[in-house]
Amino acid sequence: MGSWYTASDDRQGPWHWNGIAISLSHTIGLHRLPKLPSQGCGNIQPFWRGLWWSICCREVWLSLGQGRPMRIPLDDMDTPEPGRFDAEVFVPENSTDSCLKYLPGELSELNTLRKILIKLSITLGTILSTHYRAKSTKPTRSDVEHCEREIRACSYDLPTTQHQSRMAASHRYQFRTYFEAAIIVLYRPFILEAPRDVTLEHEEPWRALACQKTRVAASNACSAVTSMMAEELIGLSHSITYVIALVPPMHVHLFESASSKQLSSQMGKYNLALCMLAMSELRKSYISATAAYKLFEAANKKIAGTRSSGRSSHQPQGDAVVVNLDAQEQASPAPQESWPEGYSALSANVISDAWMWPNILGAQNESWLDNQDLVGLYEPGDFTQALDGWT
Repeated sequence: MGSWYTASDDRQGPWHWNGIAISLSHTIGLHRLPKLPSQGCGNIQPFWRGLWWSICCREVWLSLGQGRPMRIPLDDMDTPEPGRFDAEVFVPENSTDSCLKYLPGELSELNTLRKILIKLSITLGTILSTHYRAKSTKPTRSDVEHCEREIRACSYDLPTTQHQSRMAASHRYQFRTYFEAAIIVLYRPFILEAPRDVTLEHEEPWRALACQKTRVAASNACSAVTSMMAEELIGLSHSITYVIALVPPMHVHLFESASSKQLSSQMGKYNLALCMLAMSELRKSYISATAAYKLFEAANKKIAGTRSSGRSSHQPQGDAVVVNLDAQEQASPAPQESWPEGYSALSANVISDAWMWPNILGAQNESWLDNQDLVGLYEPGDFTQALDGWT
């Protein structure tokens, strides 16, 4: 149930099915070590351990995609992470032709990639459950740096290989996208505000650093996506969580495209176009990819309309965005310290003054992620207002 992929006629959605999987796992105790000494850590079957951590990873990325609280408390589970030799249980001692036909050759490498993805997802889950809570305390600079070190430590464990199959290469590129998305999620809140222990004179450099971190991460993610398309591997992305992981880098590229700096704007448009191309290919498999594609397509049109309306002297008609940049900057100037250099009125009116992910639009059914949940990645009254003509 945790790996249920919704169809167009499914009215429940992956959030619902993963919730069922979590409930069943809690019922049979997959999240806890057995209490009896005779049933220690070593007796936990790798199948059950792998199942539990698959559900946990999926929950983290679904929580990010839907902007909802995680339903697995990270401090209330002690099931060990998959071990080094867990993958061996899937391979019989006497391998047959059927086994070799259906199991990948680099099973050990794929198992290593899976383990570091679990570590990355745990760190991302910690970030979501602490930095993105409704009543969370603003983290300190050391908290943010500690989280970044944990994220980057995952990349140190990547297996090094010169010759790999298409399947292994696909998973390596996907991990790079997950990795960069986690960096973006970590630093996104600090583009507009600094950690609580940063003094006033150091706020501007810190926010500039956060902006740079997200831009570099988004560029690296775009590089991984480009490599996947160049090697014709995008069709091997058999996970809806990859669609979710693409959204934060696309957010950053969209943000860049609205910059008043020509170089940043052009680079944002170029990278966003590449990600849109990949998302278009993913539409063949996932309804949520179609929703994301249409959302960013509409956003591009709105940004173009806003730019043209700012340059023209007449007011646009219909559902076009009505913005006069010069007049608005004079009427309600945003504080200079509120936005990074190069982002002002256009960014504020198109991207939103909070640039938030959370899905708090209210009435939605449980099929939200796979048909319209990605619209909920923005707060009401902000980016969704700029898309008022799109349904």
